[in-house]
Amino acid sequence: MADKAERIRSAVTEVIEQGDRTTRDLGGTHGTSEFTQAVLERL
Repeated sequence: MADKAERIRSAVTEVIEQGDRTTRDLGGTHGTSEFTQAVLERL
């Protein structure tokens, strides 16, 4: 399942790097639901 793990890791990294819907602990203003949705959209 390494390939699936890499896809998830890449999606999370992309959301954080782009600052798209990041959570407050990452300097953003969104909640975990919005962050999760942004990750899911990239998968």
